[in-house]
Amino acid sequence: VDFGLVYMKRCRIEGNSASSKGGAVFSRTGSLHAANSVFSDNASGGRGGALWATSVSMGNITYSNCLFAGNSAALTGGAIHLSGSQSVAGRGRWSNCPFSANRAGTKGGAIHVNTSAAIQGHAELFNTIVWGNDARAGAQISGLDQTVLYCDVEGGYAGTGNIDADPLFAGTPGAEYEPRPG
Repeated sequence: VDFGLVYMKRCRIEGNSASSKGGAVFSRTGSLHAANSVFSDNASGGRGGALWATSVSMGNITYSNCLFAGNSAALTGGAIHLSGSQSVAGRGRWSNCPFSANRAGTKGGAIHVNTSAAIQGHAELFNTIVWGNDARAGAQISGLDQTVLYCDVEGGYAGTGNIDADPLFAGTPGAEYEPRPG
C-alpha cells in the first residue's frame, strides 16, 4: 500500500511470503482497513509475518474481527511489525482480533512495535485475545507503552480491564480460535 486505500472485508489471506518485510501485506504510506478476515500461515524472512507497516501519517491502519494465526517472521513481529523511523511511525488499531500460534525469531511473537526509533510506532488493542504466540523475547507483545485495553494477554499486560486467563479455544475445524463457554 503506497498512498492509497485498501479495504478488505471477509478475506482469507493465507500462505504468502516475503523475503524481508510483510509476508502478506506491506504498507508504507496508505490506509489499510480490514474486517472479518483471516491472516494465517504467512511468513517473512525478516519482519512482520502477516503485516509490516510504517508511515501512516497519510492514512490509518485498522483491523476489526480479524484472526491472525500461524504467521511467522524470522526476526520480529510474528504476525505484525509496526516500524518507527526518523520521520514517520507505524500506527495501528486492532479490535476483536485473536492472535494465536504466531512466532518470531527474536521478539514480538504476535506483535512487535519499534519503540527505539526517533518517532515510535504505536499499537492499540481493544477486546483482543493474544495467546499462545512465541518469540525469544516478548512472546505476545514487544514494544513499550502500547495501548492495550480489555484484552486477554497470556502473561498479562498493563492496562484497564486486561486479564491473563486461558481463552479455552474450541480447537474444532472452522472454530479453532473461538473461545469456549466458561
